[in-house]
Amino acid sequence: MAEFQITSAEVLEVLYSDYNPNLIYGLKVKPLDGTPSGDDTNLSVITVKPLNTIILRIPIKGEVVLILKAPSAYASGTKLTSDNYYFDIVSLQSSIHHNALPTVSSKKVQIGQTSGDSNKYNEANSGNTNKQEEVKIDENFSENPTVKPLQPYVGDLLIEGRYGNSIRFTTTPKSGKFTVAPKWSNGPNSAPITIFRNSKQGIDTQKINDYITEDFTNNENIMVMASGQNIEFEQGSGVVTAIQSKGITSWKDENWGTTPQTLISSGRLVFNSNQKEIIAFAKNGIGLSSETNIAIDAADIVAINATKIELGDGANEPLILGNKFKSWAESLIDKLSTLTVITPVGPSSPLSASPQWSSVSSLKAELPNLLSDLSFTKKSTTTSSKGSSKVSPIPDFKMTPEDKQEVQQIVDEVKTEGEEVVDTETEIEKIAREEYISLKEGEIEDEKFAHADLDVDDFEIEDDEVEEDAKIHFSYIEDKQVQTAQGGTGVGSSTGFENIGTGGYGGGISSGDCPTNTALVKQIYDRLIQKGLDDIRARGVLANIQGESKFDPSAYNENDSGGPSGGLFQWHNNSAKGYTRLTKMINAVGAGWRTNPMAQVDYVFTESGMQQIISNYKTTPHASAEAAANWWAANWEVTADTSRSRFVPCFPPKLDYSASSILPNTFTNLSPNASAAGARCAQFAIADARARIVEQPLGSNFGGKVTQYLAAAGLRRPAFWCAAAVTYWWKSAGLATPPSGAASCAYWADWAKRTGRFSRTPVIGAAVLYRTRGKEYGHIGVVVAINNGRIVTIEGNTSLQGFSRNGVAVAQKQPNLSRVSGYVIPK
Repeated sequence: MAEFQITSAEVLEVLYSDYNPNLIYGLKVKPLDGTPSGDDTNLSVITVKPLNTIILRIPIKGEVVLILKAPSAYASGTKLTSDNYYFDIVSLQSSIHHNALPTVSSKKVQIGQTSGDSNKYNEANSGNTNKQEEVKIDENFSENPTVKPLQPYVGDLLIEGRYGNSIRFTTTPKSGKFTVAPKWSNGPNSAPITIFRNSKQGIDTQKINDYITEDFTNNENIMVMASGQNIEFEQGSGVVTAIQSKGITSWKDENWGTTPQTLISSGRLVFNSNQKEIIAFAKNGIGLSSETNIAIDAADIVAINATKIELGDGANEPLILGNKFKSWAESLIDKLSTLTVITPVGPSSPLSASPQWSSVSSLKAELPNLLSDLSFTKKSTTTSSKGSSKVSPIPDFKMTPEDKQEVQQIVDEVKTEGEEVVDTETEIEKIAREEYISLKEGEIEDEKFAHADLDVDDFEIEDDEVEEDAKIHFSYIEDKQVQTAQGGTGVGSSTGFENIGTGGYGGGISSGDCPTNTALVKQIYDRLIQKGLDDIRARGVLANIQGESKFDPSAYNENDSGGPSGGLFQWHNNSAKGYTRLTKMINAVGAGWRTNPMAQVDYVFTESGMQQIISNYKTTPHASAEAAANWWAANWEVTADTSRSRFVPCFPPKLDYSASSILPNTFTNLSPNASAAGARCAQFAIADARARIVEQPLGSNFGGKVTQYLAAAGLRRPAFWCAAAVTYWWKSAGLATPPSGAASCAYWADWAKRTGRFSRTPVIGAAVLYRTRGKEYGHIGVVVAINNGRIVTIEGNTSLQGFSRNGVAVAQKQPNLSRVSGYVIPK
């Protein structure tokens, strides 16, 4: 036991080099035994290692450390070897700055004084300075008499460095005899407050170890996390006119109290993000103030969006819209040119006949120069009496003021977009329908291209039919916009059954006719697929489960046509007819059958006497899920109710991707000129194709990840989303995209031409533009592979097969190059 006794030693040298990996943080020390040991040269010197390298205080030359012997790295179960370790610094002077006493092991002391007495060390500022010779401490250490210990408060945990840096875990003390009172007060009982400080202080009080406390205004760097305490703090800027006018004053009104908060104070604050964004969110306002200037620079666009933008205190004069003013001024000049004056001899010549008219007419040519290439604005979002009147007002159900403001902004955006296009509701409908007709006719033209051997008449379509489809389509979009504004459905992760019970699929289904346990429905659907059923047949079975038990595995009917029935499929016993299917199911599944729906589903595929019917169900052609549901009811259920097809609309179709092969995870030599960013973009697109991204619900141009695509292009409502998907993939790869109009194929083409990105040669990650009927740039995707003169693409808003620019999915394509109108090169 004596071998491991703790003793003390004076630090002679700190080993700052890592030449010996076994001696990192090592020291050279002189062990102390309480008696001076003669000349310094005769003192024993040993090397010690830290006992703990995780949390470590590095001593300086002249300080005293505690040392002990403990097993070394070479110790084993048969032989115990040991090393010397140090584990703490002795606070000889009770100083947080240093505790160095270089004379502690020397005989060269004054008569009547004790070796190591702090009174002999004047550099330690410890009182008596009558020492005859100056003693130096570590040459790498500069003493600072302004470094002071922190005032402790009740129950504190303090971590203090040598140089004026510290962390304090504390609360507001109720009372106490403190030398220095804290600069925070009040707050809930025992509410925590954490303070990080880094300050050289700078005040020499000519005293040793006199307490200080944190100063939230004058300390060079300080961060405090408070829980409702009042903090004594002086703001760095007093320019707060706009901040106060908008009521962003709670920090001052509360005197930094009642609200949990984090305060950071320093001589300079620098926020630097070298990869992604810097984002600030606030529930109740963001205020910026400076005693001099506030500057914002951007290599692309500075966007400000609000219901009203005020430039200057008390701003009440509206700005002029540049394009509208230019158009108005041109019209004014044109009308002035024809102006005549009635005279006694008749009307005068028009002003354009005046010799001076040319100077007036020349003003038209100067009008474009009045338009800024840098700054843009738009018409007020205030609701107009014109435009779309079909957008619903803010709903009456309870919302916070912030929720109402957000909803109002969405509704106003929808209205404003209509106002910017046309002035009347009739014209809005007309333009929307014309665009839809053009789209459908383009799809017809695409089909003609793919089936040139068929009769052209097979692809004609009546205008009345398209008009009716357009009306239905755009009324649905408007409804979806209102749902979105009210926080409705259509956005979120996909289970394939989000729309059960919505009634959105026809068939007269109401919410009471469809299941509510969508998680169980999804689980059963997946199990049916595992058992070999395709989507149509699986949905046919689901319709029968809904008709029999409404997906309640414990459903039981004591008297059902001559006997009891139970379970998901309502297996039936009928002694008169010899039915014992319920009894057999219970025996097979077990006593817990009521709570084991998946075991019931599995039993369907093993039930004795029913296997031929299962086989026939798999092989019999079914034109639809409705047909499959009725076949199952008639042949497996053997029920008089054979109209189970009425429940099929509860279960929207799940797309079958089996016919669409997705590229492998790795592919090489597909494009020798692919950039790293282009390859990343291709991988993002391929990942989404593998993930089977689809609209939710199908045909909505919205929902699920499609909503994220649209948001990347600046849209928060349903819209055609092929270009939005490309925008999302490019942004994910760190590529620049069109600063505005990123949801438009035409904008992509225009931006590419203006920025030198347009090309006729494809590369990996390039956006491929397609021509459609009447449009040079009507659809867009991303090139993910180039093989033997052909390209492979991933496209959004398309179909799984064939060419479509208004499908429901992200899918892989190998397009006909005659459709391609150009490429946008990633760079």
